[in-house]
Amino acid sequence: MANLIKNGYQKVTNLITPENAQELAHILWTDIKDYPPKYDPDRGFVWQLYKSSCLKDLATKFHPMMEKIVGEPLKETYWFTTIYTNNSYMVRHTDRDACEISLSLNLKSDVNWTLNLQDLQGKEHRLNTKAGDGIFYLGREVLHERELLLSKKQQIYIQSFFHWVRSNGDFACETG
Repeated sequence: MANLIKNGYQKVTNLITPENAQELAHILWTDIKDYPPKYDPDRGFVWQLYKSSCLKDLATKFHPMMEKIVGEPLKETYWFTTIYTNNSYMVRHTDRDACEISLSLNLKSDVNWTLNLQDLQGKEHRLNTKAGDGIFYLGREVLHERELLLSKKQQIYIQSFFHWVRSNGDFACETG
């Protein structure tokens, strides 16, 4: 995991099992599917869920893992889920202060849709994940985006994000 600190990101396969990802995706989709997606200028039409209770155990599980990777105490700020579909995207950006260290976890993907990011050396990467895979990244430092998702039938792409700040760092007072 030295790549997280050195390059600003690290892809991890099988962070959770595909079965666990599928179960969580089903719960999240069931909670939101009867509502229309809302327009977000930074993402297009998406569904978003803030701190869904079905992800609390994962947030708790990932916390000590992130502290070990970073090598210092962290403070969890928040987690949320975005459900993308046709014509969704994510504009190129860096994250706000409360997202100093982040994890993007793929829970469901009906289509290969890359997360494009620029590492700390300025090199561009196109990363594809499967359900259960994650990408750790330094959210405030690493530019990232997703291009427009186009397909002939409705595709669903469920991504959950977990965020931390360094407990003794400049953003320790940040919350979600």
